[in-house]
Amino acid sequence: MPVNFLPTTADYLRFLPEIIMVVGGTLIMLLEPLLSEDDKRTNLSALTLAAFVGALVAACLANGNPGT
Repeated sequence: MPVNFLPTTADYLRFLPEIIMVVGGTLIMLLEPLLSEDDKRTNLSALTLAAFVGALVAACLANGNPGT
C-alpha cells in the first residue's frame, strides 16, 4: 500500500487537458455577459481557440506519458 496518497506529477499531466477545457469554458461563461457584441466575437473566439490549442498540446504531452 502506498504511503503517499497524493497524485503524482504524471497524474496531474493526464488530467491537464480536461482542466484547461473546464477553466476555459468557465472563463467564457463568466466573460460573455460583461463584453459588448463586437468584443464577444473577437475576444471569446480567441479565448476558445487558445483553450483548445492548450488542451491539444497537453493531450499530446499526456499521451507521451502513459499511466496504468
